[in-house]
Amino acid sequence: MQQIDSKDTFTPSTGQTQVIGSPQPIVALAGDDVILPCQLEPASAVTRTVEWIRPDLNPQYIHLHQNGQLIIHEQNPLYKNRTGLFLDELRNGNVSLKLSRVKLSDEGKYRCFIPSIWTGAIIQLTVGQAQVIGSPQPIVAIAGDDVILPCRLEPAISAVTRTVEWTRPDLNPQYIHVHQSGRPIVHDQNPLYKYRTGLFLDELRNGNVSLKLSRVKLSDEGKYRCFIPSIWSEAIIQLTVGAFSSPVIEITKNSSGVVLGCESKGWYPEPEVFWLDGEGNILSAGPTETVRGPDGLYTVSSRVTVEKTDTNRFTCRVQQQNINQTRETHIHVPDDFFTVPAAGHINIVLAVVFMCIVAVVFVVWRWRRNKIKTKMHHEDETEQREGEKKTESINNDTELQVLMEGEKDREELTAEREAMKDLDKKKTKLEEELQKKEVKRKNTEEEVARLMGRKTELEDLRKKLKLQLKEVETQREEEEKKLRSFFLHLRREEREQVMAKKKDLETRKSELDEQLRSTENELADRNSEIPRMTEKKSKAENEKEQINVELKETEKQRDEIERKLQSVSREITEREAESQEELQEKDKDVEGQADTT
Repeated sequence: MQQIDSKDTFTPSTGQTQVIGSPQPIVALAGDDVILPCQLEPASAVTRTVEWIRPDLNPQYIHLHQNGQLIIHEQNPLYKNRTGLFLDELRNGNVSLKLSRVKLSDEGKYRCFIPSIWTGAIIQLTVGQAQVIGSPQPIVAIAGDDVILPCRLEPAISAVTRTVEWTRPDLNPQYIHVHQSGRPIVHDQNPLYKYRTGLFLDELRNGNVSLKLSRVKLSDEGKYRCFIPSIWSEAIIQLTVGAFSSPVIEITKNSSGVVLGCESKGWYPEPEVFWLDGEGNILSAGPTETVRGPDGLYTVSSRVTVEKTDTNRFTCRVQQQNINQTRETHIHVPDDFFTVPAAGHINIVLAVVFMCIVAVVFVVWRWRRNKIKTKMHHEDETEQREGEKKTESINNDTELQVLMEGEKDREELTAEREAMKDLDKKKTKLEEELQKKEVKRKNTEEEVARLMGRKTELEDLRKKLKLQLKEVETQREEEEKKLRSFFLHLRREEREQVMAKKKDLETRKSELDEQLRSTENELADRNSEIPRMTEKKSKAENEKEQINVELKETEKQRDEIERKLQSVSREITEREAESQEELQEKDKDVEGQADTT
């Protein structure tokens, strides 16, 4: 503390000397420092006693300056180590009081009194309470994105020198981000949030203490506490995290008709599924099937049987209202899906036709045999019996041959149709898998593009921060050099200006260092993530190519079986015709023999 001449002197200028305070109340916020102004007019040096009191307290002395020092034993204990005068300014008649770490109880009337001239002034101090304001509504974020948890001081006072704590009470350790003395405190930070949190350092002076959380995870969902210890105020912010994807539709047919299946993976929280027709009306569908994977994400699926409409357009809608996300996939069902009979029906019809042909052949044969027997009835019984035996033997052989050949052909047709059916199922499955792989490849490609774009932004930001940091460092070195070289030659006001500018540059340098470090960390994450996603994209493209090859091979096999079916059908038709002709020839021979007999 600077010592003042102990001689009690008061050197007034011309005229009456007065103690001048503030005509308006002095307003301060709890936790801040404040100056209660008090000045001698005209300006005169005070070298002995200055009294600051609060008449409503006991003891009433807030600060008693006498003979160059503070008289502590007279001071009210509520103000211990919180008051002081500007000793260098006493010679100019400035007897203002600096009150540190203002409390709500400090509000009241203060008296600035100079005993040597027996005059003083009353100053009114009003103390306000700053509050921490968060968001009354939950903040919604999508997994993988960045999000801002809003928090500010009201009124908008500076938080540059204040400690800011962001915590999650349900975690251990609970500290998400702690900002103290101009930099983050990382040793107490929960490792789940390492390199993913930060404040807006340029906005702290405006009371903005919002938290930026990068690369949001599902586990980040919960309640966050924004706390300013210096004013003992807090706000709770609820973060809701969601995930979503577009649904995929597949078409199948069964005995009931055309069935549409919809599946959507990677949702959080659990979504709802709706089917809509071309006019937007909700269709009646079966219950939604829901499966939750080990990653905590939901997969939902739903099936609906549809009938032919004017447009044949249908929509699968998956939505989650908590995260305000809706995804839709539309499909147009061709008319032939509703008109072409199912494969099972085709098989039944063909089997019935085939049996009808065999029955007709058999009936014709029986009719011709009965006709021959009637014609030969009046012939000799012995010759008739021999002729009948001969005819029966011949015709039985022919019948057996026809039936055996028909059975063999039918079995061959059935086998080929089963093979065709299996290939159709395989083709449908491959087409579904191809569609899924295409969606996966497209999503991966979009993610790679997003990562590359973010990487470019981070590289530009890093370059900009390095230039700014270099510029600030140069200015700081210049101010340091100026301070060392001309310190003794500078006036007090000039020294204070240089020191203040140097301090501002150091604060700015710390802020830039923090931003650069955060940018470097995020850039490193992106550089490690891009090759992984690129490899994932290549893998999806290779899988898609393999499926295409297999699909082409399946179609080739199907075409071969279809040609074979057509060939076998022609052979059956020709064989039946030949058999019919052969039966007719044998019938003629038998009739001729009967006539001869």
